[in-house]
Amino acid sequence: MAMTIHYSNDLDALSDRTIEYWGASAQTDMVIEEASELIKALCKWKRYGGVEHEGKILDEIADMYVVLNTLKRIMKVPHEDMELYIAAKVSRTNQRLDEEDDVIEDMHY
Repeated sequence: MAMTIHYSNDLDALSDRTIEYWGASAQTDMVIEEASELIKALCKWKRYGGVEHEGKILDEIADMYVVLNTLKRIMKVPHEDMELYIAAKVSRTNQRLDEEDDVIEDMHY
């Protein structure tokens, strides 16, 4: 059965509980640990390929999603501010891609 996470409610409540229960320092360590696990899963996927590694990657992405939200809560970053940072990154990447497209188009003429 699929579960829908209500970003600003369920995930924030979980993050707040983990911070209160285990503390901000331990939860910050969890971000580092989960990032390491994602890196390891990606390395195995690149090295060996296969669907079995893709499932592990998705599992680690989900873990990262949760712990990154917790880190955002530790840092007291409002959702709106995070959305602005994400929008800026998306815009900058799109701009770089557009610039690359222009360079490639110029090479064909």
